[in-house]
Amino acid sequence: MTISFNERKVRASLPFIRFMQRYLPLPVAHRLLKLGMAHVRLDAGVIRESVTADGVPCEWIIPKTSPTDQVLLYLHGGGFVYGLTPPHLKMGAYLAQKTGMRILM
Repeated sequence: MTISFNERKVRASLPFIRFMQRYLPLPVAHRLLKLGMAHVRLDAGVIRESVTADGVPCEWIIPKTSPTDQVLLYLHGGGFVYGLTPPHLKMGAYLAQKTGMRILM
C-alpha cells in the first residue's frame, strides 16, 4: 500500500496532537488549535467559509465545481472536544475535491 503525500503530512502532525491531548489543559489546547487554524492553506480549487449551525461554529469546504443539491456532513472524532483541527480541515478539503461535494465540518 502506497501512502500519499497528504496522508504523510497528516501522520506527521499526530504526535503533536497526541501531546496536546495528554498534557495540555483543554483551554490551552483550544487556543493553540485556533491559532493553527488561521494559517491553514487549502488548495486553490477549494473555498473555506465559516458559518454557525444553530450556534455551533462550523466550516463549509466548497470545491469550485460543486453541485448545490449535494452536501456531505463530516463530524470527525474528537470534534466535540477539540473542534476542527488543521489536519481535519485539510482532510475535509481533500474529500471535497475527490467527491466534488460541499462539506460541512
